[in-house]
Amino acid sequence: MLRVLPNLVEVRYFTTPTPPLENYERCSVQKRSERLSEICFRRTWHVRFGKHVGRATYKPPYPNNEDLQVWKGVLNTSDLDDVLLIRNVKIDAEGKLDEASLRLAAQLPISHEKLDTIEDEIDAASHATALTPNLFTSSQEILCSCVACSRLLSRDYVVAQDSNGASGSHFPID
Repeated sequence: MLRVLPNLVEVRYFTTPTPPLENYERCSVQKRSERLSEICFRRTWHVRFGKHVGRATYKPPYPNNEDLQVWKGVLNTSDLDDVLLIRNVKIDAEGKLDEASLRLAAQLPISHEKLDTIEDEIDAASHATALTPNLFTSSQEILCSCVACSRLLSRDYVVAQDSNGASGSHFPID
């Protein structure tokens, strides 16, 4: 909680790129605890203007950058019991839950939600393109000019003949 007002509570939201367990409801508390211990919760800002308007980022804004605001929300105090699942959650500097928070969170009947930030999507796209072979790369190599290599590599390849006129020598074509 960021601020407590008479009728409202202002909360700060944190995000994680780590997906929840599949079949979370059926997983054991031990598996839930293991997954939750792997998660890094990050303070998140939302972009108010520009091409990424309404999207999340985990990069803190430059001083006085009004384009980014900490992602926060307001909850009515009358709704707290319905919307807050755990109170007094402690997260260390690395975004990890402390032991007490981890034990409580593992008992919840619903899992955390994954949210990709702008940076997560850019990283995923760069990894995808790094693994994709480049189809438009060309290379020039000096090839053997023997008949066997010529047949193997090209139908239109000119077979070079040695000075005796015999084909099959492995001399490169000029």
